[in-house]
Amino acid sequence: MRVGLTQGDVAARMGATQSVVTRIESGRSTLSMRTVQRFANAVGARAVVRMEPLTAASGYRISQGR
Repeated sequence: MRVGLTQGDVAARMGATQSVVTRIESGRSTLSMRTVQRFANAVGARAVVRMEPLTAASGYRISQGR
């Protein structure tokens, strides 16, 4: 997503350092949901997490707990 912001701009909006934004953009870090949300807010976006069922061919099933 391009919104005309530098990494420094995004970092300032997130309350983080530019190196944090560099790691986020490179995909080299495992991010917390909070960090994803802060990054999304900083660039004027909304973070969305979606869970979908696995295909039947995968062999995985979710059992109901008691």
